[in-house]
Amino acid sequence: MTDNRETEVLAGYARDAEDLIDRFEALDPLQVFAPVLDFLPVRPCRVLDVAAGTGRDAAWLARAGHIVTAVEPVAAFRSAGQSLHRGLDLTWSADQLPDLTELRQAGGLYDVLILNGVWHHLKLAERETALRTLCSLAAPVARLVISVRNGPAPAGRPSYGGEAGRLLGQARDIGLSVTCHKKVASVQPQNIAAGVTWDWLVLEVSGAEGRKGQLGN
Repeated sequence: MTDNRETEVLAGYARDAEDLIDRFEALDPLQVFAPVLDFLPVRPCRVLDVAAGTGRDAAWLARAGHIVTAVEPVAAFRSAGQSLHRGLDLTWSADQLPDLTELRQAGGLYDVLILNGVWHHLKLAERETALRTLCSLAAPVARLVISVRNGPAPAGRPSYGGEAGRLLGQARDIGLSVTCHKKVASVQPQNIAAGVTWDWLVLEVSGAEGRKGQLGN
């Protein structure tokens, strides 16, 4: 999912957007994030939701008082999200992985960075770049919350494999610590029928001592 070009994955989501918007919005974020709910911030902080879709999760976090940036390169999803979740403290961006060039140029840093349902769409050669990009956008003490899909993907929206083990290895290689790793079933009926499962990972970025504990569990 490289900047400034429409990949096969993005084209597939754009084509299917009309059918997907209601499906995305029908899911309860509390159910989606149940495996890692204890690792999401309690005190208001800066959150980056990458590949946010319709902004369902971003809006949920904004309602909890967080300052949220929702990154979504598919225009139909952004438009739907801006309409469905108007009035919230939500900033939208059309930036793309693995480089997130616009966000890096803007210079903002985030306390919690979320990638839900996107990692498997990145080609293997893009994944280390994506992880390093996320670290470059992380505050001195920050948390990465990543879901990794296992199982088939719909035609036209290719999956390049979840490979949570590879991600864990890359994370450790660049100095991240692994706080949580859970394997769970999917919550979407279509995915359950297809046998899709998920690995949820929580990775920690450690930095200045003065910021430790700021997120608050």
